[in-house]
Amino acid sequence: SRRVEIAQIIAEADAMISVAHFKGHPRTGIGGAIKNITIGCATKRGKASIHLEKKPYVKPNLCNGCGVCVSFCPASAISMVNGKAVIDQDKCIWGCGCWSICPAKAISGWGEMHVKTNAEFSVRIAEALKTIVEYFKGKIGYVNYIVDVTPHCDCFNWSDLPLVPDIGVVASKDPVAIDSCSLDLVNKTPPIPTGPAKYMLKGEVDKFSTLGRYTPMSFLVEPYGGPAHVELLQACVKLGIGSIEYELIEVS
Repeated sequence: SRRVEIAQIIAEADAMISVAHFKGHPRTGIGGAIKNITIGCATKRGKASIHLEKKPYVKPNLCNGCGVCVSFCPASAISMVNGKAVIDQDKCIWGCGCWSICPAKAISGWGEMHVKTNAEFSVRIAEALKTIVEYFKGKIGYVNYIVDVTPHCDCFNWSDLPLVPDIGVVASKDPVAIDSCSLDLVNKTPPIPTGPAKYMLKGEVDKFSTLGRYTPMSFLVEPYGGPAHVELLQACVKLGIGSIEYELIEVS
């Protein structure tokens, strides 16, 4: 079983309200309440344990022995052996910075360590969500802003036109139902014809199923089995977290 590490400020809270921006995501298909709670509540190490299936390692053939990573590592997990850097897997705390500062690019990168399929990643998200929901004993409320619904998640340092016009705000005590509802509302809304939808959509009902056609992030989608929002919701239901069925009550 994987360890779910929650940030201290979250763990000390008596209750929580999730306020999420609903949008697409290259791996989980959608980013809403489920992903906001799971990844948002995790420590840096907790985030890494969900995303990655292994810790960073050094490629000896690329390592030039400069030692930059040795002095950088906050856990003293990297040492020099015969002129090459070696990472102690037991000491490594998934600080997730060594591969970025290595001038020779000799340390494995995010893509090399990430779980191999988006479906598996979605299951990991669901498992972590269950832990957090149980930790709070259900004292979590969820609000999704279905506005500026871009194909990509907010991790990117750029943006694009939305897939659809702004829809509104939904609230629930069920993280699965609110994301299921948000997904349905986006799929029922006609797309913005001049935005990414013009080359993503070819009549599909499920707009997020076409994220692989969105060129800026297609490299994160198709090689890993396509967007996995269906698997994400199904995994959450299977774990008893919530339901994809809902009643939508409109408030004017």
